[in-house]
Amino acid sequence: MFLDNRKKHEVMLLDSSKPHHLFYVRASGVLVCLTLFVLGLIGIPRIYFFFLTNWGTTLSLSYFVLSTLSYRWSFLCKPGCNLMQIAWNLESTISVCYWCINYPLSQNEEYMWYMVLVHIVPTVLLSLDLYYNKVKFTKTNVYWAFGIWFVYSFGVNLPVTLMVRQLYPLLTYKNVWSYLMVLIVNGVLFGLGYAGCRYKNSSLKKETTQVTFVQLDSIKLDDFIK
Repeated sequence: MFLDNRKKHEVMLLDSSKPHHLFYVRASGVLVCLTLFVLGLIGIPRIYFFFLTNWGTTLSLSYFVLSTLSYRWSFLCKPGCNLMQIAWNLESTISVCYWCINYPLSQNEEYMWYMVLVHIVPTVLLSLDLYYNKVKFTKTNVYWAFGIWFVYSFGVNLPVTLMVRQLYPLLTYKNVWSYLMVLIVNGVLFGLGYAGCRYKNSSLKKETTQVTFVQLDSIKLDDFIK
């Protein structure tokens, strides 16, 4: 029997071998990301969305709220499935780039405790959600994540850097290094996105195969009993 479209997305987002763990991860995600969002907005209200990290936090918060509400309203499951992959792809890219590029080049980082939390916790919670859920990853959502990065880069970061202030080390848009940095971030985003697709879909395929074998064994056992 084939599932209708809504039911299919409901199974992918809500079904899990450990449903209680998944719900606790999402509830924790709402609390943590909301706290980080509010603290960041209070700290730098005028320039909050100048930074890609805060776009990631907002996207993660949106996903965790949506996925939590989907337990009550199933029509939210389809956008929740898409947002899950997009948020994970963007947050994991932000975390990798921050710790590998931005952090080593930054000096006297203010509010280091906040920077550690915002560049680790959302990614960890989304990764746990990814591990527990049954959302199928698609290459289309990798392109959506890239689209958000592209809009931020050339719609926010570039004009702000050129006309207001430099936001990130090496990223001045006045030398070759700046555009090399943009290419590196693109590579990390697509690399993580495709790796996520491969891991998630292979694990789902493996799980489906195991379930099929169990069902076949059950049928054979029934035939033997008869």
